[in-house]
Amino acid sequence: MAKWNNKVVVVTGGSKGLGLEIARAFGLAGARIVLLARTEPDLVSATEQLSIEGVESTFWVTDVSSELSIKSVFEEIAAKMGRIDVLVNNVGKSTRANIEELDLDEATELMDVNYFSALRCVKFALKEILRSQGSVVNIGSLVSKTAWPFMTPYTASKHALAALSSQLRIELGDRIHSLLVCSGPITRSDAGKRYEEQASSLPENATRPGAGANVKTICPIKLSQQIVRACEKRKSELIVPYKAKILFVLLSLSTRIGDWFLKKSQKK
Repeated sequence: MAKWNNKVVVVTGGSKGLGLEIARAFGLAGARIVLLARTEPDLVSATEQLSIEGVESTFWVTDVSSELSIKSVFEEIAAKMGRIDVLVNNVGKSTRANIEELDLDEATELMDVNYFSALRCVKFALKEILRSQGSVVNIGSLVSKTAWPFMTPYTASKHALAALSSQLRIELGDRIHSLLVCSGPITRSDAGKRYEEQASSLPENATRPGAGANVKTICPIKLSQQIVRACEKRKSELIVPYKAKILFVLLSLSTRIGDWFLKKSQKK
């Protein structure tokens, strides 16, 4: 699409999984792609894959937990690429935990990965995004707007990310576009196995995708295409599946009714 020709899209955690699919979707639409991640071999492999498909991409090895690293990288991107039109804050991590036995160090680490990494990137990319009147895309979760058993650190961090999206929209909404993506669990090969060790003392549901939420896993290819279209239309939110909006409306009307609905919807 002509809209994305010569535009620069930066994707954190872009070397694999959903991040790579988002990069591919923007690239196939004509954008120039910048991938950020910690592992160089994965980044090399990702750019090679994209090149085969005709997508122009480059990468920087980056640690999103380091302010100095992020500051330096965005200065280099602006100098080399000439602009930044879209920042996709995709880096994220989930966990399973009983709130009564919560490890505060692990909770702090998750907040850093899921929220402060995005805040750092926004801080140092914002000047260029304002210049291009571009977009900040924050990859949240359905739990950005609600809660779910045994996911306290993850839920709290995604709520913070949702708040960041709201602040960008309220403070800078006439100058940039802010999109919060709230999706169910992403389809992946290790679904149902990732949290076996963490959830060994928790109910069986905790090991399942979405910790047993009654929602189908989301195809990363389709979600990525939806994200591109949402940016084109400058939507403020993308909720997948759409039916989750019903729950969010219920919660806004009555926490009692919303909590009842949540409990009823949990897989047995």
